[in-house]
Amino acid sequence: MSQFEISHAGDSKVVLRVNIEGEEVSQEYTQICQTIAKQVHVPGFRRGKVPLPLVRKRFASYIEEEMGRSLAPRYFEQAVEKEKIKPISAPHLDRFEVIGQDKASMDISFEVLPSIDVGNYRGLSAVAPPVAVSDEEVQESLESLRRRLARFLPVENRPARNGDFLSVDMKGKLEDGSGVEFQDRSVSVELGGEGTHPDITENLTGAATGETRNFSVTYASDFSNKRLAGKTVLYEMNVVAVRERQLPPLDDDLAKEIGDHPTLEDLKKELSEQIRSNKERERQDQIQTKIMEQLLNRYPFEPPTSMVEEALHDRLISFSYNLQMQGIDPDRLGLNWHKIAEESRPQAVEAARSHVIIDLIAQKESLEVSEEEISEEIRALASRSGKTPDAFRANLQKENRLEVLRRQLLRRKTRHFLNQHALID
Repeated sequence: MSQFEISHAGDSKVVLRVNIEGEEVSQEYTQICQTIAKQVHVPGFRRGKVPLPLVRKRFASYIEEEMGRSLAPRYFEQAVEKEKIKPISAPHLDRFEVIGQDKASMDISFEVLPSIDVGNYRGLSAVAPPVAVSDEEVQESLESLRRRLARFLPVENRPARNGDFLSVDMKGKLEDGSGVEFQDRSVSVELGGEGTHPDITENLTGAATGETRNFSVTYASDFSNKRLAGKTVLYEMNVVAVRERQLPPLDDDLAKEIGDHPTLEDLKKELSEQIRSNKERERQDQIQTKIMEQLLNRYPFEPPTSMVEEALHDRLISFSYNLQMQGIDPDRLGLNWHKIAEESRPQAVEAARSHVIIDLIAQKESLEVSEEEISEEIRALASRSGKTPDAFRANLQKENRLEVLRRQLLRRKTRHFLNQHALID
């Protein structure tokens, strides 16, 4: 026999008290005691011959722990099904107490979505001008393609100048007295490039292959590389090679080389559609942002801790991934991840609040994600990662990420739903 008592601690935390008694408890208690008696060695008794009363007395605390691990999951599942509760976090066994040999009591805590009566989310207003594509944007896209297909020719009869690409072996040392040093080989530097610090361009302009230059660079406090932000670095750079970029002609041959485009005009049309599609995606993102701002201002509440931690984890993973996409190994930067996490927490809290509202709207509208939609997303993700869909799905299941993917897709569908029902000016 079992009794369930449910109490709430805050907007999201639920404490489930379970009182159980009867044969299941006594059987579990006896089985655990017998297992211990067979396994432990107690002086004065042969292995497997330890009296059960002695086991119950000497190992009372361990018996309670084992019974809690065994019984708590069963009764948690029974309780949430009976009470029609929808947990959003894993259950935590706060207390387990054995009373005699056939009674037990436990407290299990977990989180649920806050009880917020979301309403009036249809017809929210947002300003988002229609998408337009200019000739200048298409031309810039063409120039970007030309740069990707450029050839890089060795420079031998002149010093390096603006626009050249240098391969350098680099050594750096922080000037703050910390003694921190770093080095890298065959680093590509574009003189005057967008990603090149102006002081590096200035000090390497005029250099020739084989030449070494020493100089200092002071980085702004908001520099993207946190390790260098606000610091001055003493550099030693040895120029291994100097190359100049040669762009291909802008003609039909270029269009054919890029893809199945008979003429340059055909390529321009495709680029225009790509730009339009990207702009429309950004426009929809802007609409979503404005809608969520209105909803968040309407419903002040504290989000569940588990959702905040999940959002924070996602932000840190994204931060690490972005560094890697820039060719930076996060493990070599000596980052203070605890500090980064604390600085990111306010954004994670807002993200969690957004997720709560989106999830509640999805429930209210009975929105769901089908297995075919999940399979379609897995096929797309697998294609980008170079894996088969089956292998990608197996990896998600191994890492317990399949349900995470389902939630992401449902939130995406719900945001699309809100956009469809918004009033756009």
